[in-house]
Amino acid sequence: MLYMANYTNQGGRPYNEDSYGVFTKGNGLCAAVADGLGGYGGGDIASRTAVNMIGDFYMEASDLSGKRIRDWFSQINRQVYDMQTGECKMKTTLAVLFASSTQCRWAHVGDTRVYHFLNNDLKDMTLDHSVPQMAVFSGEITQAEIRQHKNRNKLLRAIGYQTEIEADVSTVIDITRGNHSFLLCTDGFWEYVEEDEMADTLAQSSNPVEWINKMTVILQSRVTGKNDNNTAVAVWRNND
Repeated sequence: MLYMANYTNQGGRPYNEDSYGVFTKGNGLCAAVADGLGGYGGGDIASRTAVNMIGDFYMEASDLSGKRIRDWFSQINRQVYDMQTGECKMKTTLAVLFASSTQCRWAHVGDTRVYHFLNNDLKDMTLDHSVPQMAVFSGEITQAEIRQHKNRNKLLRAIGYQTEIEADVSTVIDITRGNHSFLLCTDGFWEYVEEDEMADTLAQSSNPVEWINKMTVILQSRVTGKNDNNTAVAVWRNND
């Protein structure tokens, strides 16, 4: 069985441009988190559009092939791009997890992340489409140093940037053995909660609600009051 929890907070911003959704069908679900990019206008509309569209696609889908998922992201990108005006260049990130009782896969564009933990240890995570992530690839900084990088908010790929977009889609992963935990979160969340803290609080939690609560305590202890919107969705698949 799949268990889930969600959280969002506008932080120190005038309003919340993050959006999230969890869509259930049979023994499966689609969890989505999107972060509307500030400074372009309409970020909240872009993120909500992306989440709603991926939910609609999932509910009507007969399969979850990589090609189909990439196609969905392309259609979402085109919709957001076509909604732009001269005064409102709305854009958003998008991270999605598709899970059932036996398998999962995820996809993303931007720097909203998907983390996968197996038996409380970090097993995999998405890599940002950003300037500092490229600096990691070139050996200039470490993955952890992305949080303090001067260009941390500069994205190289996002929904609405260009007429065409290519989403990164994972392989299909078997989750029938061990305890699998997933965290989808915007940069306003992972900026303040490091990966080892995600794993530590996970090990101390008995359900996904408790896990998110423990992580938000860490986040709130570090923010200055001017922090970004922050949003997270947690999904558990326990096989004990």
